Amino acid sequence: MLVTSRSLVLSALALAAVAMPALAQESGDGTIDPRPKYCTTEPVALDALLALAEAAATPSADADESPLAGKTQIVTADIPAGAAADEETAKAIQDTELIYASCYNKGDFLRAAALLSPRGQGSLAQAASDPAIAARFATPEPFKKDQRIPGIAVENIQTFEDGTASAVVTWAPGDPRQEVNLHLYVKGADGLWYIDREIEITDVVAPAAATPVADGAEAAATPSA
Repeated sequence: MLVTSRSLVLSALALAAVAMPALAQESGDGTIDPRPKYCTTEPVALDALLALAEAAATPSADADESPLAGKTQIVTADIPAGAAADEETAKAIQDTELIYASCYNKGDFLRAAALLSPRGQGSLAQAASDPAIAARFATPEPFKKDQRIPGIAVENIQTFEDGTASAVVTWAPGDPRQEVNLHLYVKGADGLWYIDREIEITDVVAPAAATPVADGAEAAATPSA
């Protein structure tokens, strides 16, 4: 994980008025650049988030009967098969992911929380009950450039008969810090898609970090003509 708090998948609170269909700009290799300027959601109130911590700690009476219930890690073969998302749905899910990652880069987790479902926000609420984490949320601080996510890829976007959706989301693709997760989504009453759960996909291996070469070492290792 890039940062420990990254794993805290975050309510379907109102987004600011942004033209979401115009946000997801892909680079030539298909990745999306999550610039902090795209973090335009209205922040969730910290007090409201903290009020959810107790409720989130109480097991729900509604049994989760999905194939992925209770799982935090899977392999690629475990990804449920659904129908390929239509272009509009795929674009909307890409935009959700773009803004979510952009808010991460901006260090603004309360704005990121606006991209999450009530269940996801409940997970964040439990983390925010830690005073140190709550203080970090209350005072957003952008990550330094070398700590930011350089790009994201949102692939294999599927929809299911129960009205939910999923996608394979890669942060920092092709980078040694790469992480690959299955995101599950629910659709809000406003028609937007919200991240409901995050499950790590463990069989996708990140590239190895390059080994630094000492000055002169490369030349010494190269036979002379």
